[in-house]
Parts: sequence; C-alpha cells; structure tokens
Amino acid sequence: MSMFNVSDEFKEEVSSEELERTKDHVFSVISDDDGEHVSIVPEPLAEDFNYPWGSRFAAVAWIVFTQDNHVNGKYWKLDNPIEYAKVLWEELSNIAVNDNDEIDDEYLHFEKGTHREDIWHWFEERFELSVATDLMNLQ
Repeated sequence: MSMFNVSDEFKEEVSSEELERTKDHVFSVISDDDGEHVSIVPEPLAEDFNYPWGSRFAAVAWIVFTQDNHVNGKYWKLDNPIEYAKVLWEELSNIAVNDNDEIDDEYLHFEKGTHREDIWHWFEERFELSVATDLMNLQ
C-alpha cells in the first residue's frame, strides 16, 4: 500500500497552453523555522497539491508521488532531486530489513517484503544517481 493514494485530481490534464506557460515551474519543498514543510508544486497543480507537512520526509514524499502519478507530473522537474533522494534515503535507513534483505515495513510505495536492492534500483532510476556514491555515505 502506498503512503498516498491517487485521486481524481491526479487524472485532470493541464492544457497545452498552461503547460507551455509553466514549463519552468518546479516541484519543491520549503521549510520554515517553525518546523513546517510545505510541498510546492507547479502553479497548475497548486490548488489541489500544495500542502503543509510536519516533516521534510512527508513533504518530499508527496512531491515525488505527485510528480510520478499526476497525468502531467513528468512535465515539470524536481528543483533538487539529489537533496530529495537523500531525504527519502535517510528515512529508509529507519526501516528494518530481515535476513532475506527484505524490508519489514511499508516504505513509500514499496510493500513490506520488498527486497532492498529493488528499492536501491528505484532510487538510481528515479533520481538518476548512484546509491553507492550519492547516498551510502550520508552519515
């Protein structure tokens, strides 16, 4: 089960004129001094997809989920994909792994029992990075 669900808003297409007008917009997360993290999405999605979150992880997970699942989401980029991958990776480090190298709890859209290497491959493909080079040496 995914952390989030795809609702009807994810299926509402943005017009080609609106896409062209907002082609430089990005998915982003802004954090304030009060510990609130706001997911910022391109303007055509703002009414339905901008939300405040209690953790940076939740805000990042939301923009990645929205970008991956909105019918036009791939049109806009993440403003800092490596930074967001690191946020998600750090949270993954809190998920236990069993003797078969499978996660013992759900994580993002991965079900309990997913092999950790499948998740690593997702990170590499999704964020165009190397887990060994870009994420393994975070501490």
